[in-house]
Amino acid sequence: MALAEPQPAPQGEGGDPDLAARALIELGPGIYGVGPAAERYFGRPAADLDEDDAALLAASLPRPSQWHPGVTSRAYQRYAFSIRSRMGKAEFLWKQI
Repeated sequence: MALAEPQPAPQGEGGDPDLAARALIELGPGIYGVGPAAERYFGRPAADLDEDDAALLAASLPRPSQWHPGVTSRAYQRYAFSIRSRMGKAEFLWKQI
């Protein structure tokens, strides 16, 4: 799978990069927001991700520049597995809205 080039942090109104970046979450080096991360790592929209893919993205949050779906770190994989296991136990995630 070919990965897209990282995008610069989004600019807030008036060109302030910090303003927009505070509103978005970094999920990889230079990747801000779930939508761009889903496209970059999985090649599809965030709405089409399965639970395993979502867990891989969630596992990026403590250190997105080092842990993201593009790496093979055993520690990252264990953490993603832990998140996926907890997701399976969280019944509120499975209720229809």
